[in-house]
Amino acid sequence: MAQTPDINISGLFSTECIACAVSQSIRCARLCNATRADEEQIVAKVLDRCKAEDWSEKGCTSRMIADLYRITGEHLEIADPFLDAKIKSNKFAAGMAKKLAVDIAAEHEDAKSRLYHTIRMAVIGNYIDFGTALFRGLDQLEHLIGDTELRHSDYDALWTDLSHASSLLYLLDNSGEVYLDMHAIERIAEVFPNIRKITIGLKNGPLINDVTMGDVVDLGLDTARFNGIKPELVGFGTETSGAWPAVTDESVTELFDAHDVVISKGQGNFEALGPFGLGAYFMLVIKCPIVADMIHEKARVGDGVLVFK
Repeated sequence: MAQTPDINISGLFSTECIACAVSQSIRCARLCNATRADEEQIVAKVLDRCKAEDWSEKGCTSRMIADLYRITGEHLEIADPFLDAKIKSNKFAAGMAKKLAVDIAAEHEDAKSRLYHTIRMAVIGNYIDFGTALFRGLDQLEHLIGDTELRHSDYDALWTDLSHASSLLYLLDNSGEVYLDMHAIERIAEVFPNIRKITIGLKNGPLINDVTMGDVVDLGLDTARFNGIKPELVGFGTETSGAWPAVTDESVTELFDAHDVVISKGQGNFEALGPFGLGAYFMLVIKCPIVADMIHEKARVGDGVLVFK
């Protein structure tokens, strides 16, 4: 059993997060073909940053992880260390999403079942996360989506809430899986024409392989229509360093309150927002035993989940 994390106004924290931060910085450095000397210097800087604040009092894992990627990028003088990986995952997932959408439509006639499998497909797409050791490569993804069921699913509650909603906020996460998310949003808009306002959240600048405002033209989000609705796009962080939404930011809570249903994608968003009872549906693949403990006593690393918190 993982150590119980401290939960405060900034998020969640465990001392185990420090070791994870170091591991992620090493993976990022190696992805950028850093030298051994650069790798050692990056680790030293990350450890210094971890020691600089009392994270259990005023920090959380999402802030810590954002810092380590900023440190790595600045040291290597690379603005977006994951740019090539993002392009590759987008190219791979775009074609796969179209194929899977056709398969789902052919195999599931009723709207509720079809939407469930579309959302399941989007959740399992959360495996595309270059910041975690759980990710083993794009070639595993189609097999996982075809064979993996959701665990700890609050889908029935989501269906009911969507049927009474007039507005939807959907927070995106990683590149690649964004194509599966866009299909999920399209399907929700088709099944629930009562939804007349759609807002999509993404990062203003680079953060791991997350979708950013700089990606919207290539993705077609700037001209997208979901059942005729043009979505509003909102960004978090700065143009040089993206950030997860912060529950301490009044504009974030106002954004949540302005929408009837909130769907939040990815573990980073869960770490930043999940502990606070904001009334959102969190869709993610669990990549951390601490997060697993917070979601459900039987949850395990690798589970795809849809949970209301």
